[in-house]
Amino acid sequence: MRRALRCAALFLSVAGCQSLPRAGFVIPPGDAPVELVLTGDTAGWRQQLAALSGLGPARVLTVPSSGEGGRAVAGATVWTTDEWVIGYQDGRRTALQMPGGHGFARWAEGLLRSRGWRRLEPGVPRAFPESRFDAGGNVLVSPALPDFPCGRIVTSRQLQPELRALLRAQGEPLELDTRWLKVGHVDEIVAFLPVASGGFRLVLPDPEAGLALLGSVPPDRAVFAARASAQLAGAVSAGGPGFLEDRTRDFSRGSWRYVRITAGKGAGQVAHVSRAEGPRLVIDGSWDLRGESPARAIRAAREGHADLMPLWFEPPDATSRYLAVEDSRLWLDASGQEFPALVSAGELAHDQFLAAAARELAERIDGPGGVGEVVSRGLGLRPAEAVRLPVVFYDDGRGASLVSLLPNPVNLVVLEGEAVLLDPFGPRAAPADETTDVFLRAWRRAIEALGVRARFLDGWDALHRLDGGARCGTNVVRRL
Repeated sequence: MRRALRCAALFLSVAGCQSLPRAGFVIPPGDAPVELVLTGDTAGWRQQLAALSGLGPARVLTVPSSGEGGRAVAGATVWTTDEWVIGYQDGRRTALQMPGGHGFARWAEGLLRSRGWRRLEPGVPRAFPESRFDAGGNVLVSPALPDFPCGRIVTSRQLQPELRALLRAQGEPLELDTRWLKVGHVDEIVAFLPVASGGFRLVLPDPEAGLALLGSVPPDRAVFAARASAQLAGAVSAGGPGFLEDRTRDFSRGSWRYVRITAGKGAGQVAHVSRAEGPRLVIDGSWDLRGESPARAIRAAREGHADLMPLWFEPPDATSRYLAVEDSRLWLDASGQEFPALVSAGELAHDQFLAAAARELAERIDGPGGVGEVVSRGLGLRPAEAVRLPVVFYDDGRGASLVSLLPNPVNLVVLEGEAVLLDPFGPRAAPADETTDVFLRAWRRAIEALGVRARFLDGWDALHRLDGGARCGTNVVRRL
């Protein structure tokens, strides 16, 4: 009752404000009950959300990702959380249109009109890269606190001043510097989870634990193999322009689709297997992902062009090792062409540039004045109680613009008491057992220790390969 009265008093205190920066805009706490979910309509993401037992299809509305009512993002999905921040103004449901969103004017007008919602459009469009900050991913609300009964807002200090002023009706926000992130949103590095016995925990990324998990499995374990895909690793006996040979194997007993050279001559190439001929895998195309850093080679291909040719760029020989899988997840390059995401745990675990990115992220999170200290102090929490989820971030080759290589578990969304995350498609402790994904297992243990169920959905195509996570594509309309 006391919290309800304080929220009501906050509404009364801002009623009658005429100018937009002083108008009261209040966002429900991050664990408040769900009224609706607004999400994209591609790659099965909406269907997976609608199938959650605590939600159901009636409360999941589809935001069009193409056509007159919207704009496609790389032909795959829309960032619904970035479009709007939905709260209340003067006690009335209000959608705050974020200038950094992609815009769904006609579709949005129909939804707002049918439900009697108000609409605000503060701020002004800015050119990239500044525009990336003006999005809903940069507005995160904690659960209720004694001094912040509607939750305390965590945002980016790079958000436009007009937007930041509007958010102050809910109390002074916690502001973080997010310039060092590629996407630049606070929900990449901060989240909140309820505790079944009461209260909540701060969630932070743990890059050192992420690298440790990569090193905890044999180095030839596949990362980003399709969920039920078999995998096989070994030493190359001989190779030629269009094949590799391992005389200890009979490849015709399996159904191999992709093979990566993980060490020795030609390391970093990934090929499509056309057929198996006993001890030989015959290829009909290869992608050049060679480089001093496997992780940076992947990022360069994603942000540029993944070079493809019918034969090996550099044929493997007896110094080479290989990793074959039945299937792999696929990245997109800047032209929209797909290429295999297949890489080995050992390549990533020994990537010194990936280790440097982990140190940079750790300093940003745990160093003096870092994210963990600022948010914990601002919310009255004990830093030692924060939930730490193993992550693997990589940079742009200049030690900046960090973004998650694996699906980012911190970009989670709480729906009716369940934590929804993306499937990591990480390396397995046992290659034939998909349930032993070491990242999925670590995330589940950390979350379910709080008495909260963890749900893992396949958001690779819809979200992750476009640098988004579960929260990015899931705009939750909550009741106050």
